[in-house]
Amino acid sequence: MTCFRTLSLYVIVHSLTIMNYIACFNIYHCSFLTLMNYIACFNIYHCSFLTLMNYTACFNIYHCSFLTLMNYTACFNISIVASLLS
Repeated sequence: MTCFRTLSLYVIVHSLTIMNYIACFNIYHCSFLTLMNYIACFNIYHCSFLTLMNYTACFNIYHCSFLTLMNYTACFNISIVASLLS
C-alpha cells in the first residue's frame, strides 16, 4: 500500500486525469527494475499528456499488467525514481 500512496501523491501533484492514473498505475505494475524499464518509465511520464496516441498506448500497456509481488516492488521503486527525475 506504500506504493499506492506514493503513486497517488505523484498523480495528484502532476494533475493527471482518472484515466491517466489508472493507466500509469498499471504501467508501474508491469515494470521491472532494469535500465530499459527506467528509461521507458521516464519517457512515458513525460509523454503522459492528453492526446489520443498516449491514451491508446496507456490502454494497451494497461492490459498487459500483472499483479505480482515483483511488480509491486517495481511500482514502488520506479515511482520514487520517477518523482526524483521530475
